[in-house]
Amino acid sequence: MRQQSSSFIQLLCKCLKFRKTKTQSYEQIKNPIEIPQQSERSKGRKTLVIDLDETLVHSSFEPMKINDLIVEVTMKDQKYKIYVNIRPGAQEFIKETSKFFELIIFTASISEYANSVIDFIDPHGLVDLRLFRENCTVYNGVLVKDLSLLKRNLDSVILIDNSVNSFMFQPMNAIHILNYFEDKTDQELTLLIPFLKLISQFQDVRPVHEWLFKYAHFDKFEYVDIMGSKQQFYDLPTSSDTQRDKLLSPADTPKLEEHKILIKSGNQILRDEKNKQDEINDELEDKKNDSISVDKFTETPNRSENNNEKISVLRENLNINSPNAVGKQILFPQNQ
Repeated sequence: MRQQSSSFIQLLCKCLKFRKTKTQSYEQIKNPIEIPQQSERSKGRKTLVIDLDETLVHSSFEPMKINDLIVEVTMKDQKYKIYVNIRPGAQEFIKETSKFFELIIFTASISEYANSVIDFIDPHGLVDLRLFRENCTVYNGVLVKDLSLLKRNLDSVILIDNSVNSFMFQPMNAIHILNYFEDKTDQELTLLIPFLKLISQFQDVRPVHEWLFKYAHFDKFEYVDIMGSKQQFYDLPTSSDTQRDKLLSPADTPKLEEHKILIKSGNQILRDEKNKQDEINDELEDKKNDSISVDKFTETPNRSENNNEKISVLRENLNINSPNAVGKQILFPQNQ
């Protein structure tokens, strides 16, 4: 079972006293930064997107048993001290994965806090891009990390995150990592490095969780590499070879069921959105026909273009001060 606690991000947003304004079902927070092309160092590589809080670090407004870093931020003319506990292996994880991935840290927290933490865990500037709360997408009051906005091919993008809400749009691209709090024996990041090095050579990383399951439980399986050739992963087990087994122990297998539920739910979300958009377009078309005399041979406007324009408008309309439902958990049906 995953540990449950009050979200640090939720507490942070309470300190900011965000004002609830009119919300819509699918919106992009205003002023997202322009996503640059891959740097020369990372050109042609697959993209690894990493969450910050409860994935790379754990933070609190109260002192903890172990405080690796104390960040002081000023919000609404008031100073706050944030105590940060770095997940074991986080800095080594960034160093190693930067050798074969483009790295992006994508957090739902604010940049004033996150930048100081990222500077500490990435002193050599190996992370190619930093994205913050204002770059998240709001879906029904929940912050989602929409990987399609990164302008990268989704067959080459992996997101590591402790929250299922973050990857509800692209569950097949996600590794759902266990929450980190204060356990200094935690090995989650370290154990993932060999798997990530392997999957960086795949033509299509999706579905990531299924490849992870195969890697953890099978000594042999086939995949297609970046050149389109069939390859075989083969690892002879030894008496000391227990690292892969630790990735997915029997107690962790419900994570796979969560992913299946997410995929079904994600598909349903897309279908519902398409139906809503079709209804809106039909209604607009009816109103147009009522107000303007149109010849029966007049060509119907392209529906897909109308849909794209509507979504684009919605993404531009959200005020940065809304909503305040950060950290809210979505409950998916358990019986599908």
